Amino acid sequence: MGNPRNEVSYVSRMEVVEDDDGTPIAREPVYKTCPRDIWVDIKTSVAAQNQVSQIVNRRFNSDNLEVTMAKNRNSPTGYVINVEYCVTNLPDGSTEEPQASFETVQDTLPSTVGATVGQDQWRASRDSIPVHLNRSRKEQLQGSGDAEYAPSNDCDSNPVNYSHDWSNIPAGCALTGYPAGGSATANGTFWHWDYSEYCLITVGHTVKDPDSTYATWGNPDKSSIDGYVLDKVEELPRDYALLRTHDGDTQQRIRSGGNNPTTDFDVLGGVTDDEIQTEYLENQSQIKLQGHTSGRLSTFAVEWEGLPSETGFSRVIVDEEVCTGDSGGLIFDETDDGIGANILGMIARDDVGQTRCITAESIENAYNGFYH
Repeated sequence: MGNPRNEVSYVSRMEVVEDDDGTPIAREPVYKTCPRDIWVDIKTSVAAQNQVSQIVNRRFNSDNLEVTMAKNRNSPTGYVINVEYCVTNLPDGSTEEPQASFETVQDTLPSTVGATVGQDQWRASRDSIPVHLNRSRKEQLQGSGDAEYAPSNDCDSNPVNYSHDWSNIPAGCALTGYPAGGSATANGTFWHWDYSEYCLITVGHTVKDPDSTYATWGNPDKSSIDGYVLDKVEELPRDYALLRTHDGDTQQRIRSGGNNPTTDFDVLGGVTDDEIQTEYLENQSQIKLQGHTSGRLSTFAVEWEGLPSETGFSRVIVDEEVCTGDSGGLIFDETDDGIGANILGMIARDDVGQTRCITAESIENAYNGFYH
């Protein structure tokens, strides 16, 4: 480690320790460092985003007002706080918007905020972080509730064949949510301590209630359902489900498009929120996004959304638009050797030109386990 006056050490991910049979038995932290000035810029911006979120939640309590932090070179920290005033076009032709007018929200918000992080001799502050109020509009899909929004790009002209036998290599492949149809994407293999086995993760809005008497998800390439729902959360913004597979040979891998094994990736684990903020948002490092409809795309993180009213829950917004059926898919970064991958999060909702993803750390906080 370097001089703590000049740099900060943080946990970037947790490395899985296995026994001789390959069963996970523990995790060990993997550390990285960040220049202290940059760390303070990032963390004061995160704190500022939380402050503005609290103001918006207390004053308006509206799902149509979203608060994020985004890169901006004109800010003293390199970040601004964006408040999105969202108007949603509903399938019946009506619109849904915040109860408060745009002008009321504008008058309530501060033009800048300041924040302090650290304690004692490591205490540091940043002032005059800008707050911007922006208008946006979304198209809600028929029957989707609040969970998904229609993309503006053409997703069906050349669909990617990702409907593999996900019981073998699941992550990134199609799965059916309801018995009558409708598809999502398997997110990744997830070791669950309570069951001492590998499960799968996907979004909650694609599966039925876990109390259902019949299986509610499966492989579209098979005539029979191949699993069932162990748990689900569908109280927005939380939106995820834990699935059990009957196949004991499930591999901890991310499936490529087609049948080229050289582009499959071993799932090594999930990265921390600190790593997403410090490496992928700050440095705009390239990552991969994968859903069974869109296939595998290159993208990068553009905004951060921490929800102070939802302890341990965060989302990262990436600069790529996904399609219906990609929900539950994953964002990940491959290792330098091109063999493994670390998961950053799960595709939860499409916005015009962007995609909101629940972070891996949020999902690991929700369930007693971890990506592997």
